Amino acid sequence: MRVKLLEAFAAGIPVVSTRKGAEGLASNDGEICGLSDDPEGFADRVVDLLGNREKALGMARAARAFVTEERDMQKMTERLVENYRACAAAMRSSSETVRSSSSINRGTPPASRSVPTSSR
Repeated sequence: MRVKLLEAFAAGIPVVSTRKGAEGLASNDGEICGLSDDPEGFADRVVDLLGNREKALGMARAARAFVTEERDMQKMTERLVENYRACAAAMRSSSETVRSSSSINRGTPPASRSVPTSSR
């Protein structure tokens, strides 16, 4: 997890990063942070944010919104619990289907259990 970026996003600080540094958080340059993998492009993005206050504030607001909506611990925990409940319900449903189909077939022995008769 890219904790330094998350902290800056949450604090409302405009960020410029490499794509590797923002992996899993940002993939589009300029959306929630500036992205560049080469020194010249990186410097250009930093200078651009320093010279364009509105752009820097807009990016910082978008990053903060991203953190509060997608990376808030309470919300992440709620989504995790919802996923666990859905998985448990699916497993219960699947298990009940298997049990009910096996109890239907208990009364009739499968063909493989029939004893062959000999004509000797």
